[in-house]
Amino acid sequence: MTFYKRVEWIWPPVTDAASAQKASKQGIWACTWCAGVTLFFVLLSVFGVRLFGLDMWALSDVLLFIVIGWAIYKMNRFAAIAGLALSIIERAYMWAEYGPKNPVIALIITLMFINSIRGIFAYHKYHKERQPTTTV
Repeated sequence: MTFYKRVEWIWPPVTDAASAQKASKQGIWACTWCAGVTLFFVLLSVFGVRLFGLDMWALSDVLLFIVIGWAIYKMNRFAAIAGLALSIIERAYMWAEYGPKNPVIALIITLMFINSIRGIFAYHKYHKERQPTTTV
């Protein structure tokens, strides 16, 4: 296995509609990660372990990431951009309040959302090119 094949997930090639769809799925995984980790910390706060200031209001973030993940699954361009924006805004807030934590994970999540944007926009481009033009 070549080195490129092992790290292809970092910047996957987007050459056709199928590879664009594959790249866009990274946004779903990023949303799943963000929603899952947030939910985990909310559940900890329910049992008295309060970390990063998360309480029951953070369930709204969980819901947002679930909705964005579903919309990315449906290949929605706005959702891909919204996922990246929400992730960056939340990370900036957390770092401003509690200091930088897990910059590697933040970088990976950001790359996943960027790949999702690349994939969704390319998918729509390739999908549009495949549509037959009708002439009257």
